[in-house]
Amino acid sequence: MSAAEPRKRMSALRELVFILKAQKLTLAVVLISAIVLSCLNMSVPYSLKMAVDTIKSGQNLQFLYWIAAGVMAIYVAKNAVYYFSKSRIVLLAERVAYDLRNQMMAHLHLLSVSYYKRQKPAKLSSRLIQDVESVKEFISSEMIKLTTNGLQILVAVVIIFMLNPLLAVIAVSLLPLNIFIYMGFRGAIARSARAAKEQVSDISGDLVEQFSGVETVKSAASEWKEREKFASSMRVGMSAQIQERRFYLLQKVSADVLVGMSLVLLFAVGGYLLIAGKLETGEFVALYTYMGMLYPLATEVVADAGKFSATTASVDRVYEILRTAPDIRESAGARPRLIEKGRIEFRNVGFSYGGQQVLRDVSFTIEPAEHVLISGPSGCGKSTLLNLIPRFYDCQSGSILIDGVDVKDFTLASLRGQIGVVFQECFLFNSTVLENIRYGRPDATDAEVVQAAQQAQVHAFVQELADGYLTRIGEGGVQLSFGERQRVGIARAILRNPGVFILDEALASLDAESRASIAEDIQRITQDRTLLVVSQSPALFADIDKKLVFENGTVKVVSLAKAA
Repeated sequence: MSAAEPRKRMSALRELVFILKAQKLTLAVVLISAIVLSCLNMSVPYSLKMAVDTIKSGQNLQFLYWIAAGVMAIYVAKNAVYYFSKSRIVLLAERVAYDLRNQMMAHLHLLSVSYYKRQKPAKLSSRLIQDVESVKEFISSEMIKLTTNGLQILVAVVIIFMLNPLLAVIAVSLLPLNIFIYMGFRGAIARSARAAKEQVSDISGDLVEQFSGVETVKSAASEWKEREKFASSMRVGMSAQIQERRFYLLQKVSADVLVGMSLVLLFAVGGYLLIAGKLETGEFVALYTYMGMLYPLATEVVADAGKFSATTASVDRVYEILRTAPDIRESAGARPRLIEKGRIEFRNVGFSYGGQQVLRDVSFTIEPAEHVLISGPSGCGKSTLLNLIPRFYDCQSGSILIDGVDVKDFTLASLRGQIGVVFQECFLFNSTVLENIRYGRPDATDAEVVQAAQQAQVHAFVQELADGYLTRIGEGGVQLSFGERQRVGIARAILRNPGVFILDEALASLDAESRASIAEDIQRITQDRTLLVVSQSPALFADIDKKLVFENGTVKVVSLAKAA
């Protein structure tokens, strides 16, 4: 065990307490219910003592009936309290899961594009759904049991000390052995649980990747390879989960053996005291009943504590996301600003990625409403330069200004809301064509959506779909061709009516006729706006004012006479 592991587990415990503090009132009700339930459960053996003493004395037998009635009332009351407390704990767990998932989603939206490039989407989804579900299940099940059983042990210890201090000392002195067993297995359970969860996330990520690239898999006839890869990952995952369960069972078995040995010892000592006349029959029955409850409760507490060790893996994975600092932050002076002219200026901008210098001391100015073509070899940094403008990444040196204002002084929402970006691959949601286009401006009317669709040459093929604009296009837009998806993405950008328009190989997947037609429409639509274009077909963009030519991380500006 590394020195950091205890601190990590304590961190997970603190985070869990922090999660629960948000529901203080419900948590207080649950804890009070647990205290009442513990007292009711532990009152039954004492009632048994009273019954044995009454029977042995042979006197006041009517009191026995009152004891029986009292025990029945206890059982009714404790089940009523159990139902109430369980319903509250379920409510608590659901609220915690709801709040935690909302916090995670809000924080994930703050993280930059580079974070998502380092993570598999399925792994993030696993943490958002499966790990939060594990935390919820622990709160709704193990936590209340752990609390109630712990309180019952405390009540039982107090009562047996009142009945016979000698047996109480023996019983309590054996209890820490259960704690030592828990401590011995806790680290192994937590490590194996985390390994199992990470492996499940990896498998989910691989499956999403495989299903998304099914055409590539089939074209390469690599189904057998993917099956073997999946089987291999499943074997590793199965091994990790078996190991987790093995540690958990070993802990439970060790604790159970200890319980048996302890009960035998206490039975022997209690029997001797009874024979020696130092213990009453009713006290012996009550004490042994309490001890028969005490040690299984201790075992259950140890087992549930072991489950908490497994839950810490989920808590750690959840807070690993929540503790991730956003790469892109809004400055203290950032505020919503309007892009009125669209003048873009790069001042000595530098950017490195993965230790490699992509942009070096880049400076240029794009005047309002200029149309700019960006050219250079593949991988030279064209897309990187474009991504710096809406702050998908931040430049590491220098500054970028729009209308004389540093982009870092815009709020991210106001900056990105006024820049229309169309990438080489357009992502579409599993929704209707109408909603996918409207995603660019949620308050747009149907008429405005249709107008944008017409300008992007979407309207014609949408009219041929079964339900027109209300046709659901499947996950990633699988019901549409690649070119149709791209046109929907262009329509989405047009609908935003941005002050700055960016096309990053946006026409590459279209046929020649569509490329020429849409390029003409875009230049017409953006004639009074700033347009930056990366295209493999520069001839399509005749209305160009200047070129930015990439050469070894630097940018050369070439001014052109605008075509008539």
